[in-house]
Amino acid sequence: SGSTLPTINAGLSNRVDFGNFYFFAMINYYGGFKVRVPRPTPSDNRPLPGADNYWRVPGDELKTDIPNLIDLTATSPSWAYRYNKNYVVHGDYMTIGDLTLSYRLNDLNLIKKAGFKNFEIKAQVSNLYTVGFNRYNYSAATGSYAKPYVTPTYTLGLFTNF
Repeated sequence: SGSTLPTINAGLSNRVDFGNFYFFAMINYYGGFKVRVPRPTPSDNRPLPGADNYWRVPGDELKTDIPNLIDLTATSPSWAYRYNKNYVVHGDYMTIGDLTLSYRLNDLNLIKKAGFKNFEIKAQVSNLYTVGFNRYNYSAATGSYAKPYVTPTYTLGLFTNF
């Protein structure tokens, strides 16, 4: 079906300074590859969207993507279901990888008297947003259709130089 690793990696970052403030943003794109979406199982807590209306009218059961399993005594008869080509999708995804807002306190007399060359307060969010460009919103970054985003990290910090 194609490469399982991204063949295209792209990023865009920009920093804007205004007075003692600066804002930084970074967006990442990964594309040109295929992923296999994990098939839902009866033990899943969050099934795929639409699982509750899979069969709507009589006869829908004849149009299934679940293959007929002939030998149920085989070592792994469920593999035909789990590794069905219908669940191989484009793996392209994008992330907002970093947003940072910083304020420099270098002009304060207290900071100068304390001997600091630089003193900043920063607020940063990493992995703010992830979107998969396929019908499941699945991304290799998360490895899950049940949680289509990477858990964001929020940081508040002081950065100094003497």
